[in-house]
Amino acid sequence: MIQAMTKLARILVIVFSVIGAGFGVLFLVDPFALPGPGGAPLDSSVFAQSAGVRQIVFCLFVIGIALARPREARTWLLAAGVIQLADIGIGLLSGNPGMIIGATSCAAVYLWASRYTPAPR
Repeated sequence: MIQAMTKLARILVIVFSVIGAGFGVLFLVDPFALPGPGGAPLDSSVFAQSAGVRQIVFCLFVIGIALARPREARTWLLAAGVIQLADIGIGLLSGNPGMIIGATSCAAVYLWASRYTPAPR
């Protein structure tokens, strides 16, 4: 049972990270593709593009850790979950429901997955 949960956790981390990186690419290609706070486009394309770059790097890092160094993944998944919790706060403060939903989903997956990731030796 634990091995099945560990495998499921790894798969979900990769899937959610790929989706997150996809949104990062979207923000790089078209910073105004998704509405910002209150349904209006994001005020700054530079902000959207820099958030996109951060998201791509962050998600690729999480995927790399999950695949290449599973024994070290627990600490990094906890850190990833905390970072996503901070993004929830930013979404709440800026009134951006899309950010709240995405960050909540990722935080839940990363923190749940850390439970089923082998502890470092």
